[in-house]
Amino acid sequence: MLKSLAARLLLPLLAVMTLGYAVLAYSEATSRRQDWAAILQSFAERTTTLVANATHHEMLLNRKDLVQLTLQRVGSSTGVTSARIYDPEGRVAFSSRPEEAARSASGRRRAGFAMTVTAARALDDLKESPGIVLRHPIPNTPACSTASCHAHPPEKAVLGILEVRMSTEDFLRRERRSADTRLLVTATLMLLVGSAVIFFVRRFVRRPVLALQAGAREVAEGNLDVRIPVTRDDELGQLAAAFNQMTSEIDKNRRELTAWSAELEERVATKSEEIARVQRHQLEVEKLASLGKLAAVVAHELNNPLGGILTYAKLVERKLARDEALAEDVGRYLGTIQSESVRCGNIVRNLLSFARRGQNRREPVHLDAVVQRTTMLVQHTFDLSGATLTYHPSEGDDVLLGDEGELQQALLALILNAAEAVAPTHGAVDVSVVAHEDSVDVRIRDNGEGIQPDIRPHIFEPFFSTKGAGGTGIGLAVAHGIAQRHAGRIEVESEPGQGATFSLCLPRHRPDDAEPEEQP
Repeated sequence: MLKSLAARLLLPLLAVMTLGYAVLAYSEATSRRQDWAAILQSFAERTTTLVANATHHEMLLNRKDLVQLTLQRVGSSTGVTSARIYDPEGRVAFSSRPEEAARSASGRRRAGFAMTVTAARALDDLKESPGIVLRHPIPNTPACSTASCHAHPPEKAVLGILEVRMSTEDFLRRERRSADTRLLVTATLMLLVGSAVIFFVRRFVRRPVLALQAGAREVAEGNLDVRIPVTRDDELGQLAAAFNQMTSEIDKNRRELTAWSAELEERVATKSEEIARVQRHQLEVEKLASLGKLAAVVAHELNNPLGGILTYAKLVERKLARDEALAEDVGRYLGTIQSESVRCGNIVRNLLSFARRGQNRREPVHLDAVVQRTTMLVQHTFDLSGATLTYHPSEGDDVLLGDEGELQQALLALILNAAEAVAPTHGAVDVSVVAHEDSVDVRIRDNGEGIQPDIRPHIFEPFFSTKGAGGTGIGLAVAHGIAQRHAGRIEVESEPGQGATFSLCLPRHRPDDAEPEEQP
């Protein structure tokens, strides 16, 4: 079966062309053969008439030698095989070939004589003979019947037969040559026309179809940028334009689907993050609430005994002052009791601060003034540790609504945390205030050892500390809670060995329904 469109178009077309050329060639050959036969017959008839007219005068004069000479000349003419005159008995009276004189005609010729008595002319079939034989009856005219030389009775109608044989080999040879030429020309024309048809079919049918096929494969493989050049206005050009339009629409729809899919994924991710944040916030709130209650109970239970211990330690110290012998040893022990009691008191106060929410006051606060006052409070600590503290006030508006006391407590915790980080290396802490349009940031940057990645998620958890027995783990948790109550946040940037930066980001105005946003 033919699977190629070009083959299905070409083969029937070439078959029709071949059949048409064959019919045309056969018709033309038949017509030419008939024309040649008519021409030959007309030529032979004219030749016979000329011979008859040429010998008529010699016969009237009974000049047999001239008649014989005339026939010999006719017989030597181009295309004439022989010329004969038969008497009524069928004998050769005169011939272009002298050796044939007085020869009797064959039975077939005598039958022909009988036929020619009633017919004016006769033409043998070309298929039965390689030449044309024309027989012309010699009638008994009045001139012949009254001639003095050889009178014939008037009742005798035919005096003899003039036979002229003409060769058709030359004509047939020309016909064959002409037929060969026609066949060659026809084959050449068929070859040229067939080649032209093949060329045009391949160029204007097969090539566009192959281009469409290749484009369809590209689209099937996912390449929607493929386009087929439209260089014509026929049906195949319109098909290519429709293919390009279809590809463009598919590409457009795919881009829209991709964009919608990406947007949907982004929305799902956002919602998932919000849900996770709400869950973390809920867990943190519950945990902080439980820890707050625990801290309040612990602080209440420890505060009274610690107060009594401190009171009695001071009383014993005053009484021992009278006994110098015991004063030195017992005084040293009582000093240790007092310092540890003071440290326990500080822990209790931190617990109370963590457990107790402030009054959530909203009043204008100059953050530069709060930071400056806080740095003055901790300057003595930096001097003792050999570290350096630098403060850079803001260059813009530093006013926001908040609780000045809580903000100072949060800043104090953050700066002291930085001081503890740089104390072993006598490093530096840089504090700066940066004012934005809707917020004010306080950045505390140190050049300490930095924070390990596995520790960073836990630095704001209550009671989490990396300072051993000297740390309570309450300071950063308190600062974090204060930032949340002010609808702010604390951002941490740190790399191990490159220090850390804590940024307290506070909005200028808190929403009326603002709830503290927990951070992990």
